[in-house]
Amino acid sequence: VSLCDMREDVFLFINSPLEAVNHHFIDELVSQAMRTECGIVTGISINVEHRIIHSGLLMTSTGELADSFAGREFPIQDYTAKLFAGTRNVHSINEYFFAVRREHLAAVGGLAACSASHMARLAGKLCNHAREHGLRILVTPYAVATFESAPPVAAVDEADVWQCVSKFWLKTAITKGKTPHRES
Repeated sequence: VSLCDMREDVFLFINSPLEAVNHHFIDELVSQAMRTECGIVTGISINVEHRIIHSGLLMTSTGELADSFAGREFPIQDYTAKLFAGTRNVHSINEYFFAVRREHLAAVGGLAACSASHMARLAGKLCNHAREHGLRILVTPYAVATFESAPPVAAVDEADVWQCVSKFWLKTAITKGKTPHRES
């Protein structure tokens, strides 16, 4: 199927079997993807032991990409108030699952590279496109999925990661009571 044959505005890609932790999983990804400043959006991936597999990649001071929360326990009961205070802007994401608007998908070649073996390449192209066009690469804590088996992305020293966190994320983490949909 070509992109021209489809009428959808937002496309959700899921690379392996998952179980959504929250019941608004799809709605949250679609609503974030529809934001004009969003180039691509993902959520938080956890394993069956409630350990974080992926929560967005930041660039460290050494130029490496790392996930500062990988391997940490995910607080299922009260996660929005503790670890993830709001939607974050990151440098890149992994290919586990993500949503993207039609025009951004078309800009990187459409559905031609969307087989399961090319999902990492597609996610990389979409992240590059977003950075080149000043769009945000978002991770929303309101879309959480459990994967049975997936290796976690390596974590780095927390001091290096905090140097890379964007002002957007800090503002979001400090501001309470706002939903990610109402932020400017």
